[in-house]
Amino acid sequence: MLNYAAALCYFPKFSIGRGNRLLEAFPNPEEIWKTEIHELISIGIDPEIANEFMAWREIAPVEKITRELIKLGIKTVSISDPVYPKLLREISDPPAVLFYRGELPDTNLPLLSVVGTRRCTAYGKKVTEDIVKELAEAGVGIVSGLAFGIDGIAHHTALKNGGKTFAVLGSGVDRPNVTPSSHQSLADEILATGGGIISEYLPGLKPTAYSFQARNRIIAGLSMATLVTEAPLTSGALITAARCLDYNRDVLVIPHPINSLTGAGCNFFLKKGAQLITSASDILEILHLETLKTPKRERPLPKNITEEKIYAVIANGPKHIDEIIKLTQISASSLTGTLTILELEAKVKNLGGMTYQWA
Repeated sequence: MLNYAAALCYFPKFSIGRGNRLLEAFPNPEEIWKTEIHELISIGIDPEIANEFMAWREIAPVEKITRELIKLGIKTVSISDPVYPKLLREISDPPAVLFYRGELPDTNLPLLSVVGTRRCTAYGKKVTEDIVKELAEAGVGIVSGLAFGIDGIAHHTALKNGGKTFAVLGSGVDRPNVTPSSHQSLADEILATGGGIISEYLPGLKPTAYSFQARNRIIAGLSMATLVTEAPLTSGALITAARCLDYNRDVLVIPHPINSLTGAGCNFFLKKGAQLITSASDILEILHLETLKTPKRERPLPKNITEEKIYAVIANGPKHIDEIIKLTQISASSLTGTLTILELEAKVKNLGGMTYQWA
């Protein structure tokens, strides 16, 4: 079967707006190759562009394009197709056509986007791993951008814990253009476990600053909500979060110390009214997915009053040692010694910079 939807994307003047108008008027893309020019003009295509398209379609190698996509293992879905992702179709600027390898998300699979900085700290890595682990085990699919840092951690953690994960690229989905190239093996693992690599861009296209920003709307649009686990004020992850708000979806944010530069973007969104998240259970409650159960995490029983005070303080999230001293009134020497023992017993974890949380 010839892939007319994919071939349409090869028209040099193709755009989201024109593509969506064409596919809305002609749900069967093959009809676009048979329509008359006055019909194109009647749906809002500029006469000059309509003329160019009529000339181009006479020489468009639909057969060659179809064969090449099959050879590369690339599939497509147009916005007029019933299997096009439902939540993505609802945004204000959905891609007219998606190119993908692997699988699209199942319509019954709840999806959460997880994004953050490429230069994450031990704290950002740990909270991402903890939350994504529990969500994957509960049956929530994870969407991210395959980048270094938080994106890669989210994908890896979902895979490690038996979850489905989907990567949205700012390039073509053909393997040589998977970016960063060191994540090509991660992309292969995503495909091998029933996930997908998705893009609106033609095979062979290299990523650009614009395409990276544009793909963020797809990450936000595919999901019920977006979780930002760590992001400075300059992070591209905040673009995804902003698009999420544009689409009337929840932005979920991990809190950071007020002097954290890598978490300043998270704290900024919290001030703007984003949902504060400290656990996977928080996310399931906000998204009304309470029927999905996260595994219960066993907490150690305190052996003495010092441990009891420490556990009470870190129960609500990671704390710096200075804050633990202030809240517990335990002497610095006694606290340091107890924390060292608890860390050796794998009951607490030092996230770096003397910030502690449950192990």
